[in-house]
Amino acid sequence: MQDLGNIEFEYLMLKDADLSQCHGCFVCFTTGENHCPCKDDAPAIEQKMHSADGVIFATPVYGMNVSALMKTFIDRFSYIFHRPRFFDKKSPSSLHYRRSGP
Repeated sequence: MQDLGNIEFEYLMLKDADLSQCHGCFVCFTTGENHCPCKDDAPAIEQKMHSADGVIFATPVYGMNVSALMKTFIDRFSYIFHRPRFFDKKSPSSLHYRRSGP
């Protein structure tokens, strides 16, 4: 990243974040995410994403799918993927998969 010039960035390692699994109660959709029963780091993580000019998501591929930590992240933030406040954010997409074995 530093080869691109003076770019400010921050790593967020999901293993270090307190991110609860989604309960599937749909409270975030019906009454708003501030009423979510999960009390964890999700609001702070969302604020960091909102403040950023762009976000890069990366995860290892296990069993031809994202890691469990990334799946938890996707599930917990599913309410914002349909909200216009993030439509102006840049997020590059790239998928790398390597099959091992015969």
